Amino acid sequence: MRFHLNEWTCERIAELPLSQRFALAGQAAARLLEYKLLLARCLLAIFYTKAYRHLGSSSVHQYARLELGLEERESRELVLVAQRLEQLPLTNQALEANELGWSKLKLLLRRMTPENEAEWLEHARSMSVHKLEAMVRSEELKEGGGDKKLFVAFLSEEALCLLQEAFRSLAARHGKPLSPAECLETMAISHLAGASSPDADTTAKWREQGRRDALAERAAQGVACEENWENPNVEFNGSARSLTPAQRKEILRRDRHHCKAPCCSKWLWLQIHHRKPFALGGTTLPGNLATVCTGCHHNLHHGYLFLEEVKPGELLWTDARGRELGTGPPYQLEEWTDSGPLEVQKQAA
Repeated sequence: MRFHLNEWTCERIAELPLSQRFALAGQAAARLLEYKLLLARCLLAIFYTKAYRHLGSSSVHQYARLELGLEERESRELVLVAQRLEQLPLTNQALEANELGWSKLKLLLRRMTPENEAEWLEHARSMSVHKLEAMVRSEELKEGGGDKKLFVAFLSEEALCLLQEAFRSLAARHGKPLSPAECLETMAISHLAGASSPDADTTAKWREQGRRDALAERAAQGVACEENWENPNVEFNGSARSLTPAQRKEILRRDRHHCKAPCCSKWLWLQIHHRKPFALGGTTLPGNLATVCTGCHHNLHHGYLFLEEVKPGELLWTDARGRELGTGPPYQLEEWTDSGPLEVQKQAA
């Protein structure tokens, strides 16, 4: 049955016999699941082949937001579902037979592996969504899933287990319970300081660094700050081709340590881009510099992405077809890397 929203109004549906109303709702739910799975597989194929670069995007999530209007949370969920289903043939058969809905599928994928797939499918067939959710949650609590909930969006299961063990070790070392935020701060300072147990002065130094970065982010968002986050001791040399470490640090601070391309949320593998190339007379001054991730930098230098300054501090981005992509997005944390399994990567058509 083909659905036309203008034809199937609430008034018309209400006039149908009760059984037909329920049947129509069931058909719509089945069609919704089919299209969600199709979209998930499309995004996964685009992810593996890096086809998003042809539209000026540096990741499949940036493409999904710019082209499809999906929030990053939605595109991540769809790609993860498609990836997991590649290893679960019995679950794919159950989906083909309309034995599972989207809600049950997402719950199952939190616990399902190729080894226990058949067992969890039996639970799903015999339980309501609420009972299945309670069972999944109970299994997670047995493994200490409370801490995992904070990081499941961007860490693998193995990394989550290591992180949880590190939290327990840190709490034991300090002789008191520590929140996940306190543990992460302690681990970050230890790494940056290059010492497993940095002294009080070193810890204070890096906390001050974090405070200054927070001020920079607030300033970039237009939030009033009592202090100026910029370092008055850093001077730029417009005739130099490369930035010094201190100059690079200030540009990253100005740009909130995020790629400035629209809907790109990358905060790792950042590079400083000359808007007007240095070889063509561009200067190495803040007004000609922009922070971009490696993917967007590749797109800029290979003609997939273009930018120009429309007003001081505001950059307009366009793709290879001349479409305006915007002047800058709200930023979110990105995954550690953006590459698919080598054996399934193909050249984009």
